[in-house]
Amino acid sequence: MGREGEAGYGPGAWVLEPARILLARSPNLGWEGLRSILREWPGIDVIAEVTRAGEAVRIAHRHHPDGILTAVDLAGTSVVTLAEQLREVSPDSRIIVFADEPDDDLQAALGATNVYGVLLWKGVTPKVIYWCLGTVLEAGQRVASPAVVEELVAPSEQRGSGGVQTTGLSDEEQTVLTGLVADLSEGEIAEQEPMSRATIGRIVARLKRKLGVRTLVALGARARDRGFGNRPE
Repeated sequence: MGREGEAGYGPGAWVLEPARILLARSPNLGWEGLRSILREWPGIDVIAEVTRAGEAVRIAHRHHPDGILTAVDLAGTSVVTLAEQLREVSPDSRIIVFADEPDDDLQAALGATNVYGVLLWKGVTPKVIYWCLGTVLEAGQRVASPAVVEELVAPSEQRGSGGVQTTGLSDEEQTVLTGLVADLSEGEIAEQEPMSRATIGRIVARLKRKLGVRTLVALGARARDRGFGNRPE
């Protein structure tokens, strides 16, 4: 649904390409702002807005949207039941749920469906929504909590600060990223480190999934966003 490149929210972020979005909204005023934000982004097509679960299922069955943004308290049924129904009629649609309060039990139940993210309204910003959409629609990764989104956003915000963002990365992954930003090939990294070429390849594939990119060039750019390769002044 997107590609890496210059975007509105930091170098290396996704440029969202055409993505068809269904909004299943509640009376929460946050949905007005969310709709306005989505309509400003090129490539995002809000195909419909509904306020009841049955309408959401019918629209999803007919149009098979790429993404469905839904309220946790949508009228008509529970969000878990709704997610199960949406999976039946449009299995490739990826769902992001917006909630007012954290609920670990609910999030665990949603994990068994095609819900890819649960975001709390508190702290939701255009940047968080953009990165969340990129993570879910482009990389196909689940966003388990707002903290995960903040982890995704943080590298672009802290670019150039001199700090290296290593949260969630193993020592081997950090070593490989350091090599990539030094313009070393996988084979050259393997020659310098006590890791085989096959191991390097597996780490690179894992890093691409973890950081939400598809190419080595984009992986290097994302590593630089995290501060890898920054020279102390």
